[in-house]
Amino acid sequence: MLRLGLAFSLALLSHTYLVAAETSVLSFEEPVKDLGGAPRGTKLVHHFKFTNTSQQTVHISGVRTSCHCSNARAMKDEIAPGESSSIMVEVNTILYSGTRDFTIYVNFDRPYSSEMRLLLKTVSRDDISLSPDSLNFGTVKLGSAPSLSVVLDNRSMTGWKISGIENENGYIQTKIEPNGTNGNSYRLTVRLREDTPAGYWHASLGLVTNDPTTPRIRVPLSVEVQGLLAVTPSTLNLGKLNGNTLEKKIVVRGAKPFKITGVEGLDGILSIDQTKTDEAKLAHVLKITYSGKADAGELLKKLKIKTDLDNTTIELPVQGQVVK
Repeated sequence: MLRLGLAFSLALLSHTYLVAAETSVLSFEEPVKDLGGAPRGTKLVHHFKFTNTSQQTVHISGVRTSCHCSNARAMKDEIAPGESSSIMVEVNTILYSGTRDFTIYVNFDRPYSSEMRLLLKTVSRDDISLSPDSLNFGTVKLGSAPSLSVVLDNRSMTGWKISGIENENGYIQTKIEPNGTNGNSYRLTVRLREDTPAGYWHASLGLVTNDPTTPRIRVPLSVEVQGLLAVTPSTLNLGKLNGNTLEKKIVVRGAKPFKITGVEGLDGILSIDQTKTDEAKLAHVLKITYSGKADAGELLKKLKIKTDLDNTTIELPVQGQVVK
């Protein structure tokens, strides 16, 4: 066990150096992450957060992983100078048992071509069960405070104890307590705060145990908090552009019928067929037109759609590459 721990530590150091040496444009908070253990059958999600520390826009051209039991993707492809985003990795622990190291390869082709490598480690535990297999809240209303519970059982270690919870999300309130008279069973209850912001997000809770082989057990959590407004797609990618005009449609949806009162950010390059609407509807389809008059290079704009739904607004990033 000591040799394995030393080997992994050396691997962490070598990968940390490798990532630092390979890139000077994206700075990762943690290029190496040990998630600890997880009950087999759970699906874990981890975000490798980074910031573009260069003076140029970075384009991520592809992301892949070293194992079929995981997949990864960039949350944003185009990263402006100073902007932050993440690489999201999903791991399906039902597809393996025991310890597994994952290498995530991040390729980018602007401002130059290169590849970065990230390292993720997990342990899929056959002897620990989670019922149900995740804290999946599904879709909840903005302003609600739902709660869920799961039960964890350890079938191999006598005197197994959970002594604490590692929780990096302030919107999640947790409670852990013994489940019945079985000393190896615990009930974890999670409640979302009423001010949890709108959006779809993942998290994981780290349960601190007295098991020396895997001191941390991960419990995944997912929720979609419905906001007052949503726009589809959330980012409008126009692709490669030339001197021709281009039309794209977006859909703006509300929690209740609403009117569009205006759109900010329009100019001679982008226009919308309806900057105001007279009829209150649950969804509005808007046509965005690119005029073909932008200069060569990257097109990065942001439209702000204003409504009478509690005077709320929603932003729509627009991006493209102008080639002439």
